Amino acid sequence: MNVLPLGMSIFLNFLSSFGKMKRWPKSNYLPGMISVLAALCLGGARLDAATFTASLDRDTIALGESATLSLTFEDGSPRNVPMPSNVAGLQITYVGPSSQFSYINGETKSTVTYNFTLTPRQAGDFVIPALQAQVNGQIMTNQPLKLTVTPPNSPPPAAVNSGSEVAFMRLTLPEKEVYPGEVLAARLDIYLRDDVRNFGNFQFTGTPANGFTVGKMIETSKQRVQIGNRVYTDVPLEIALTANKSGAISLGPFTASAIIELPSSNRGGDPFFGSSSTVANKNKSRSPRTP
Repeated sequence: MNVLPLGMSIFLNFLSSFGKMKRWPKSNYLPGMISVLAALCLGGARLDAATFTASLDRDTIALGESATLSLTFEDGSPRNVPMPSNVAGLQITYVGPSSQFSYINGETKSTVTYNFTLTPRQAGDFVIPALQAQVNGQIMTNQPLKLTVTPPNSPPPAAVNSGSEVAFMRLTLPEKEVYPGEVLAARLDIYLRDDVRNFGNFQFTGTPANGFTVGKMIETSKQRVQIGNRVYTDVPLEIALTANKSGAISLGPFTASAIIELPSSNRGGDPFFGSSSTVANKNKSRSPRTP
């Protein structure tokens, strides 16, 4: 008779008892383990499913307007906020982030958006280069974006004469030729309709000058004038210009934005502050003389 070591005897007894087990526990436990493992694998995949997109609220604007660039991250946040590189002729200002969370069908979704304001200084086509961001240990890249900026349109004479324009500008240049280096004075008139209660935060958004150096702007005496069937307040500005080259030169169109206060018919004459308005003037050209 062979005597087995104690450890070997216990092991053989375990195998014998395991073989006598009914089939249903094995057949039930195995799929259950596979299901749990599959769920864990799927859950782990969602952690790496972050997305990064860049978008513009408008891809075509007029000079004097602004567009919003949004950098959106879903199911992940960047290690650092990606900052757009400088683009010639385009002012890029960081506004700040916004966040959104949702819980649908047992799944949690998060979205973080970083917003920038794009303000063009001239008309033309602009390309915002691709950006990179590190999210959950991965480097993500978006596609470049194109922004088209069209020249502003001056209000048509019919609109001015009808009194429908709340504010507009007119640019006047002396009717003469100039020498390179010669200084001349231009006049810019800002017209405000008679129902404008307040006018503030005025700033130029575009003052293109091809062949001119734009100097100081000095406000002169205001006056009230009749244009069409409405009365306007005329705010004149004298602009010092210096011709800096020979050949064809041009000035304008100028664009500006302002906050205009108008009476509200819905609130019994109480004022309200209107949104930023853009006014523009026609382009003026001159051919300087050569000495």
